[in-house]
Amino acid sequence: MAKASSPDPKETPFKPLMGKQAAFVREFLVDGNPSKAAVRAGYAKAAAAGTASRLLTNPRIALELKDRTANALDAVAEKTSVTKAEVVQMALAAVRGAREDRKWGAVRASIDLVARLHGYIIERRDTRVITALTDLTLEELKAIEAAAERDGLGRLT
Repeated sequence: MAKASSPDPKETPFKPLMGKQAAFVREFLVDGNPSKAAVRAGYAKAAAAGTASRLLTNPRIALELKDRTANALDAVAEKTSVTKAEVVQMALAAVRGAREDRKWGAVRASIDLVARLHGYIIERRDTRVITALTDLTLEELKAIEAAAERDGLGRLT
């Protein structure tokens, strides 16, 4: 059996997560509860909320969660043959039905789902405040420059 090749370091800016951080990601994907995931991953219960908040703002963890969530959604779509467009249509139908029944919580949840699917809502854990170019990594600067060139804005330097 052939040995799997390691990922290209140019494509993977971060090392794989290890230990408690990897366990946190795994546990967070179980129920989406950051504090409970931190405790189940082995972090102290007394500091679980703060630890979870810190972990969710860690770029390596955020990237891993984003990748694993996307892979899980792709796997579900492949197994069920349900496309993103169909999920949006189902959510919009749920909005209409809930509105008729005056179930405003269900209306909000369905609208929230549609907005997330279209990228209008970004999870707080996926963002950070950048006040200067020195706050960005070299990989992030390269990605911004590539996007600017792709969008016809030319080179930024």
